[in-house]
Amino acid sequence: MNDAFKDVPIKTCCTHMGDTLMLNDIRESICFNPDEPKGSEWRFSIMWGDGDLIPLLYCPACGKRIEEIEEETNNESI
Repeated sequence: MNDAFKDVPIKTCCTHMGDTLMLNDIRESICFNPDEPKGSEWRFSIMWGDGDLIPLLYCPACGKRIEEIEEETNNESI
């Protein structure tokens, strides 16, 4: 799996997702925009070689909706 994909907080929904999203000469990067609200179609997107962006809403391999990995917080009292 490509390091650029590993840094994007997306849950891996199937065994083929990593291979499908791996960057190549056509797909430049997987973009994560934390300024967009959760559930926004532009929170995750694919950047193509020509600079175009398309929203990444569903897994290209299995079709499940993309889910974001939630940050873990430590709620323990001191």
